[in-house]
Amino acid sequence: MSTLQKYFNTVAENYAKSNNFFPLRIIKNHEYNILTKFINKKKFSNSIELGCGSGFYTKFIKKITENKFYVNDISKKMLDQIKDNSIIKINNKLENCKITYKFDLVVIAGVLEFMINYEKLFRKINLITKKKTILLILLPKKNLFNYFYYLYYFVKNIKIKLHAANDLINYLKLYNFYLKYKKNSLFSVIYLFEKK
Repeated sequence: MSTLQKYFNTVAENYAKSNNFFPLRIIKNHEYNILTKFINKKKFSNSIELGCGSGFYTKFIKKITENKFYVNDISKKMLDQIKDNSIIKINNKLENCKITYKFDLVVIAGVLEFMINYEKLFRKINLITKKKTILLILLPKKNLFNYFYYLYYFVKNIKIKLHAANDLINYLKLYNFYLKYKKNSLFSVIYLFEKK
């Protein structure tokens, strides 16, 4: 078990509650409002949320998904916090999973910074998506607050990487995902890509 898995297994039971404390509550709610406004008037056939944690965005995504809804996290204890049995839970790295569905919505919020290299992930995402799939990504900005975010995990022996947005945008074009919208929050940027 990796250090990252151990950490999230340890904090899983109280993770949702910790998001309710100032200033994290304000930050998370602001990001939530931006992300959900991008897609709140749409309906999706099959959706997947990567790095769902304890389910901060999960209820909303389920509401706009008509058929199959998958959530994915490396922490089983995080997945155990999601009590809805109609949601299909995957406790593994997505790139190691055998999934046969094609998704028309993929949400990645608070995940990429825990990956030094995201290429395997996006190769897998390319295989499980189709034309017109919406890819929503929340990416932390490189700023002073996120320097403390980096230090917080560094002390816990967890490496994070604040990826360059332009590199990600250009990389996703290899898989025909093109940026449609982006919106800044104080500490992150939410990107909406569509597969051509």
